[in-house]
Amino acid sequence: MEQTKIDYPNIECMSERILIKVDAPEEVLESGIILTGNAVDKPISGIVYAIGPHNTPREHNIKLGDRVFYNQHAGIKMSYKKVEYLMLGLKDIFFKEV
Repeated sequence: MEQTKIDYPNIECMSERILIKVDAPEEVLESGIILTGNAVDKPISGIVYAIGPHNTPREHNIKLGDRVFYNQHAGIKMSYKKVEYLMLGLKDIFFKEV
């Protein structure tokens, strides 16, 4: 898999928070069917862009650039410099891609 350079925002999360940039929803199925409006599922994965100071790597093994999968209804949406992010608590993350 080819790595692309990620331009991380100048943000530091507080407490046990993790900031992720949510993956774009899939609007075309593998079969070629195009989904519109409410038919598109809410994304449940994204890339970690910032980690709070109380999240130490030995506790959860999550680091910047990891793709994580989280509870669909978790987090707080936020915008920073016209980019949309999701602020999550560590407990809302189910697993990461390895």
